[in-house]
Amino acid sequence: MSTPQHKYLSPKVQNEFIHLSELEIRDAIRDRCGESEFFSVMVGETTDVAEKAQLSICVRYVNKERDRYQVNEDFLGFVEVEKTDAETLCNAVLHNLGQEWGFDLTKLRGQGYDGCATMTAAISGVQKRIQDAWPEAKYFVHCNSHRLNLVIVNTCNIVVDARNALTILGKITWFICGVSKRKAILMKEVKQGNKDLDYDLLYDNGEALFEAAMRQTMMPKLSETRWTSRVDTLSWLLAHYKSLLNVLENVVKF
Repeated sequence: MSTPQHKYLSPKVQNEFIHLSELEIRDAIRDRCGESEFFSVMVGETTDVAEKAQLSICVRYVNKERDRYQVNEDFLGFVEVEKTDAETLCNAVLHNLGQEWGFDLTKLRGQGYDGCATMTAAISGVQKRIQDAWPEAKYFVHCNSHRLNLVIVNTCNIVVDARNALTILGKITWFICGVSKRKAILMKEVKQGNKDLDYDLLYDNGEALFEAAMRQTMMPKLSETRWTSRVDTLSWLLAHYKSLLNVLENVVKF
């Protein structure tokens, strides 16, 4: 495809290839979802590294493959929004699903969100507004991952040792990551740190559970609302405990 004169490696061309791939994949998902009698939408709002609010939109549906029914959960894309009020989010979901991406909203039956009031409010939340526009989409489900996160957070708050450990760990992450000079010291220490780690602690049944953490130089921040971040931060701490301890001892001497 490429020639000595045309490498097709410019950012513009690469982004166009990515965009075209996005369209093809989403069209295939839409066609497969269209074969199902009903589908549900799942939406989550987050802020990216550029501090822009984005919606993550997924669909969940059932189709039949080789005489077997299979539940599918597919990601459709990110949608940037200027505001995060219920009206804006509702319009963004319905506009992109129906007009932009071509999904048949008459088949919409379920909605899944986290537990924030903007999404779940019974009078003017996103789920109520979508239900007003499409009355059949009346089955609202609080995201199971967020429910699990709430259970874990509340349980850890009751267990004193777990609560204290996670609280201290959270303060350490913000203490280190909140100052660029401390971050630079930590990254340098990790790169030069002792690689002879406690393999009895880091390995379970021969599997490198902390392999990704061992390659990561910067300590991930601990977030209460992102339940997977606790795994990332704790894994990193266990993999780089000696390096972090050295940094904290050096910072105290400043």
